[in-house]
Parts: sequence; C-alpha cells; structure tokens
Amino acid sequence: FVAKTQVQFIMLRSCALLFYLCILAVKCEETVSVEVDAQGQQSEEAEDQSKHPNALEVIFENQSGKSVELYWDDSLNGILQSELSHTSQITINTFIGHRFYFASAGSGGSKDKLLYEVAMEKHSALITLYDERTMKERGQEFERQKNEFLRQYFEETGLRWKNYYPRQPLTHFMHNFTDIGQEIPVTSSHRQFVECDADVISAVAQDIEQQKAANKDDSSSTGVGAFYSAETEQYEVKVYNDSWLCREKVGDDMSITIRVLCTSPKVAYFDNFLSPAECEHIKQIGIALGLQRSTVSEEALLTEDRTSSTVWIERRNSPIIDNIVQRIANVVKIDQDKLYLNQSSESLQLVHYLQGQLYKSHVDYGTDRPHNRYITFLMYLNTVGGGGFTSFPRANASCKGDKKYFGVEPVQGRVAFFYDLLRDANVDELTQHYAEPPTDGNEKWMTNLWIWDSVFTR
Repeated sequence: FVAKTQVQFIMLRSCALLFYLCILAVKCEETVSVEVDAQGQQSEEAEDQSKHPNALEVIFENQSGKSVELYWDDSLNGILQSELSHTSQITINTFIGHRFYFASAGSGGSKDKLLYEVAMEKHSALITLYDERTMKERGQEFERQKNEFLRQYFEETGLRWKNYYPRQPLTHFMHNFTDIGQEIPVTSSHRQFVECDADVISAVAQDIEQQKAANKDDSSSTGVGAFYSAETEQYEVKVYNDSWLCREKVGDDMSITIRVLCTSPKVAYFDNFLSPAECEHIKQIGIALGLQRSTVSEEALLTEDRTSSTVWIERRNSPIIDNIVQRIANVVKIDQDKLYLNQSSESLQLVHYLQGQLYKSHVDYGTDRPHNRYITFLMYLNTVGGGGFTSFPRANASCKGDKKYFGVEPVQGRVAFFYDLLRDANVDELTQHYAEPPTDGNEKWMTNLWIWDSVFTR
C-alpha cells in the first residue's frame, strides 16, 4: 500500500424519515462534497456542517480476499455505503450507536448474506473484515478483548486506535521531538562522495583504465552497469559512467543537526545530507533502471491522484547508494543491517515530477497488518524553482503559523523525515501529506526510504 484513498461520510440530522449523508471524497487535497438521500441519490455541494459531539471517524477495511459491500443498518434493507474490493478501505464520519454491516457482493443489502455487523461505540475507529476462516478463529472472545482494548486506549489517551489490532509496541528507536526549533545533533562515519579533484583522477587513472581493459567491474552484481574502484592514501574512488566520485578515507565524522519543524506530526529536516554528486548519481542509477509511471496500492493502480514517474533502487545497485543508506541508519539510529529489502525497509524509491505532476494528499502507513511503515525519509535531489513543496494539510496549527500552511521546500541535498506512527504504535493521521506539483517550467527529483516497524511485509 503506497496510500489508500479515504472517503468520508458525515451523517447529518434531518426530520421525518429522510436523512442525508455528506460524502467527502478525500482523494487527497481535493475534496468533493455530495449529499445522499435515503434512496441513494446524490447531489453536489453539500453544506458544510459542524461536527456533532457524538460524531466518530471510523475506518472500514476489507481484508476478506473478495469484494464485499458495506451497509448502514436502517433496520430495513440497509443503505449501501460502498463496494469494497480486497485491501480497500473507506473512512466514515458517523455517530455513536449507528450500526453497519458487511455483506457479500450483490447482496442488495439482504442480511441473508451478512458477513459481519458492528455497532459504533465512542472508541470505535477501525473495523476490519477478514476472510471467513479468520473471523471464525478470532471469535467472540477475541472481539471482546479487542473492544476492551479500544475502550481503554480511548479513555487513557483521548485518541481512537486506528492501527491493526493486536499490534506489538515499537521496536525501533524514535527521536524525542518536543519543541519546534529543537536541534538534535547526530554524526555519521559514512561521509559523502563528491566529485574527484583532477589530481586524484590523475593518480588512479591508470589503475581504472587497466580494470576497464581487463573487464574487471561490478556490473554482474549491481545490475546497472560497470563500477570501477581505486584508492589513494586519502580517498576511496568510484567510477561510474565516466563520473569520478571520491570519499575521504580518514577524517572527522559527518556532523548533522536535525531541526524539528513540527511535533504534531513529528517532522524534521536538515540540509546538505547529500552532496550534489550523490544527487546526480542517484538519478543516473534510476534512469539506468528505467522509471515508469507511478502507481498506488498493492494492486499498482494508475490514478490521476499520482502522476509522477518512479523506479525502485536497491542498495546492491550502487556502492554510493549503499553508503547513503548507512548514513540514514546513523541519523535514525537503526542498525544499518536492518535497512535492507525484506528486513525493516523497502528499497529506495526515486520519483520524478515534471511541471504539474503531483501526488495528492495521502498517508504512507497502512492498517491491514501487524507491521507498518514507521519512518518516511525524503531526500530532495534538486532545488525546485517553483512549487514542489511537501505540505502537511492536517498538521497542528502551531506548525502552520500565521499563513496557516506547513510545507517543506525542496532544496538539493535536503532531508525531510517524519514518523508515520505515534510512540505507542498507533498511526499518526496528521502525517497526511501532499507532494505539490512543480510550477513555472520546473521539475522535481526526490528519493525516499520507507522504514518499517518492525519488519517490511508485502
């Protein structure tokens, strides 16, 4: 799941037998409002209503392995809310006491094909339909325990649990972001690769030419072409596509100062994490692997909500990129051995946005399994002359300031990272973010690493 489209239903009070549902299709930053009457007819532009004190925002998701229908229980034939394919979900703003049920596709609301029903309580937040076998195995005692946990969590925190249940506590380190403007120093021995000086190139040129002549390279292991290696007393040298990259073998560790931009959600940034040469190298590797149109969800769906191009890059594809990932590990204080595909991270994702291309508001975490994306680590590879910000529309007002806007400007070498989960392992809905489109003829290149807690699961 790269992101899941949220659809919100806000139930409104009305008289007699007629009531309305206001459906907010949050296909990210754009919000479309419609009204639905008891016969299921929709009309555009529903009026904005103040939230009722007993209103709830509840996620309904389908993990049953087949398409199903979700109904609001009107004590008659049900009011269809959504048809849900496997792994899809919707978010409904409803009321305490309202009842919903899942039914088989094509049921027409008949409870003869009922799969699962549930009543809304003040702590209700995540309702998941699993396959029939799993639902039977869990049984009433499991549901009782789950409901008790949700109730206690709500009473203790004032928040509703919206992550998978049961979910183990966090296993990875989390920096303690307490104040906007807070600075957290970290260091890394994995110093940057930069363009080699002419004297270094001259010193190792003969060695590199001999390797090329003997066809001694790393192309069989990298999958992206030949890398050649050499070294001097002071530098480690890597050559790729006629780019000569050098890294100091000895010297001070790289000093990095993490600067907190927001505490709700937990967002920080720092500059000069990547050298210009490293930024260009990541682009070269991605181009060699071949970018393709970006998709969403595990089903790799094409959508106008995400219009960029993407390619996945593994650590083995480049020793320079492997060094960068180890540097990331130093920043987030997670063992670098865990930052491999199928351990606690995904591969690096390289993303290219042309003018006007975007990824509308979305979250990176999922709620359908016991492990989640934990950290989103964004690295900007070029300075965008117009647009291209990463903004957080649901961030706390203290982060937005007088402009009522909170976003990170894309600057070459800059990192912005945030925690997708709260310290208690619940998801942080305020991490919803928007990859804004470049403007004025600009393009945007960025790469990101998703780190999971505790392990990456497809």
